[in-house]
Amino acid sequence: MFTDFSLDKIARQTALLKKVRYRDGFTISSLIATEEPEDAAQWSLIKPGKTSTIMEVGDFWKGRDKYLWLHCDVIIPEKFRGKDVVGLFDFGRTGAGFNSGFESLLYLDGVPYQGGVDTNHQEVFFKDEHIGRKIELDFRLWSGLEGGGEVEIQYHQIRKAGVYTLDPAIDKLFYLLSDWIEAIRIIPPEDRVVKHELQALLVETYKRLDFNLPFNSEAFSSSAQSGLAFCLQELKNIDNDEKVKVGCIGHTHIDLAWLWRYKHTREKAQRSFSTVQQLMERYPEYIFLQTQAQLYESVKYDHPALYEDIRAKVDSRQWEASGGQCGLKLTAIFHQGGSL
Repeated sequence: MFTDFSLDKIARQTALLKKVRYRDGFTISSLIATEEPEDAAQWSLIKPGKTSTIMEVGDFWKGRDKYLWLHCDVIIPEKFRGKDVVGLFDFGRTGAGFNSGFESLLYLDGVPYQGGVDTNHQEVFFKDEHIGRKIELDFRLWSGLEGGGEVEIQYHQIRKAGVYTLDPAIDKLFYLLSDWIEAIRIIPPEDRVVKHELQALLVETYKRLDFNLPFNSEAFSSSAQSGLAFCLQELKNIDNDEKVKVGCIGHTHIDLAWLWRYKHTREKAQRSFSTVQQLMERYPEYIFLQTQAQLYESVKYDHPALYEDIRAKVDSRQWEASGGQCGLKLTAIFHQGGSL
């Protein structure tokens, strides 16, 4: 008999998969830290210099509206080619509601590559072109603000830095089972037939995972592949006669000037849109909606290359430039090559 206890047990075991998704790799124990001068040009890349120091994993840093650059050179081994290679970076704490605390933008070989290297986005996926050679990583860390209220110094810690390969089966299974468990929790009693089918299939999938094996073993990875293949196939056999179909589209709402200054919003747009670009390359089916014309204007000025990438994604229908009053104008501008 399936009970809440059974679901909780499977949920606890599923949570263990999150950390074992990463396989071969190496840690980055130290980075070169450089404080950004207050008079520095807003979009200039700050490289290590005479005032730079060494920061190691475990060290703390603090500030309010402070910018700190971290630099390291990395050589991704040739043996990683053909695998999902991911960087794991934990450099600070982002507050609730994303209004306070730390955020970051990663430059790869001197070019903005991905934003959101923060509490909620610690993974950076590298590309095949980065394998087998030295790449330069520069992180522009922002201490953040208090997000409203009394002035407060932000305290952060360099917790993690490393490069690893990702086990695709364990990765997919972790997210699939996590969503699956949450779906079972919220399905109402009146839908007991569907709920029962999902519960039964969850148990059968769970049985195919041998948690007695070492997590870093090939045998455990094989059991994850077996479980994933089984549940994906069996999910297709569950009748779905629901009349409501739900579609999802990515979006980010960024207040232009509320708890931050406008310059912070412009930086946030770069971080957010850079991350979206990386997601679109990794997941071509991903579609993103952005409705704020002023953000396009700032990105065009601050990061022209990113702006051109956005225009290309609009042309490929991955990026929706729409909105209540400005959607038609934005779409026309992007497609006709005009300017905002």
